[in-house]
Amino acid sequence: MPEERVAGARLEAGALEDDLQQLHDDRGPSHLGDGEKSAARAMQPEGEQRREHSPANLGQRADEALDGEGQVVGEGAGGRANREQEALVPPRDGVSPVGEHEYDGKSGGAGEQARHRAPPCRFECSRQTIPSSWPIHDNTSIALSRRQWIVLTGASTAAFWIALGIVERSLPSGTPGILAFEFVRNADRAARFLAEWGADGRDTVRLSLIVDYGFMASYGAFVTLAGLATRDFGREHGRRALASAGRVVPWFAAAAAIFDAGENAFLLLTVGGNGGSAAPVLATVCASVKWVLIVVAVGYVAWGLGARLLLRVRNRPQQGADSPAEGH
Repeated sequence: MPEERVAGARLEAGALEDDLQQLHDDRGPSHLGDGEKSAARAMQPEGEQRREHSPANLGQRADEALDGEGQVVGEGAGGRANREQEALVPPRDGVSPVGEHEYDGKSGGAGEQARHRAPPCRFECSRQTIPSSWPIHDNTSIALSRRQWIVLTGASTAAFWIALGIVERSLPSGTPGILAFEFVRNADRAARFLAEWGADGRDTVRLSLIVDYGFMASYGAFVTLAGLATRDFGREHGRRALASAGRVVPWFAAAAAIFDAGENAFLLLTVGGNGGSAAPVLATVCASVKWVLIVVAVGYVAWGLGARLLLRVRNRPQQGADSPAEGH
C-alpha cells in the first residue's frame, strides 16, 4: 500500500507539472498567478529554490517590484493595506489567511482546490505583534479585608439576635425562657418546662433552636476576627500582655460556637422526647462551657478596645497647646 500511494503521488505530481508547463508556454511566466507561481516554485529542484530565496535574489526581486514612486506594481496602496491588516491576524491551527497555495491532489489537474498555508518566514522575527483590539481577561479576584469581615459578621450577629428575640416573645407568658432551658440540668425539670409550654410553645422553642445555628456561626466568626485584630494591635504597639493572650483567647469564640451547636442538638432531642435522661445533662454541660468561653473572648476584645481608646486619648494633642499665644 505505501508503494502504491508513492507511485500515485508521483503520477499526480507529473500531471501537475505538465499542466503548469502548458500554462507557462501559453501565457508566459509573467502572467502566472501567485498560486501558480508558488506551485511552480514547489516543483523546482532544491538547489534552484535555495538560489531563488538567497539574499541577493530577494533584493533583486524587491528592486524590480517597486516602481519609481515606491509603490508595488500591480497592487496599489489599498492592496498593501489589506495585506498588512491580514498579516496582523494570528494563524489558527497552522493555517494563515495569506500565504502560498498548496494543491491537495484529490481532484487532479489544474482545477484542483488550493489550501492556504503559512509561508516560510523569510526574515527571523523575535516578537509577535498583538492587536490592541484583542480582549484581555482580568482574573483579579476581589477579597474582603478583615475589617470588612468584622463589619459583615457583626451585622449578621445583630440581625440573628433580633430574630431570636422576636421568636422568643411568642412563648406563652409566664413560662420559662430559652436561657433557662439551656440550664435545664435534668430530665424532670425538662419535662416540667415542656408541659408548661404546650404544643405551640414547643414548636416555638424548636424554631428558636434552629435559628440559633445561624446566630452561633455569626457571633463565632465576629468575636474571633475581633480578637485577632486585638492581638495584632497589641503586637504593633508593644502591649505584651495583650499580644500574649491573643495567641489563644481569640479562638475561644469559635470553640464556644461549637459547644453551642452541641447544646442545641441535645435540647432539640429533649424537646422531641428522644433525649432520655442524658440529653438535658449534656445540654447543660455544653451551655456552661460555651458561656465561659464566650465571656472570656468578649472580655479580651473589650480589653483591646479599652487599650485603643487609651492610646488615642494619649496621642490627642491638648486643645490650644500648639496654638500661638495671643498678642496684647
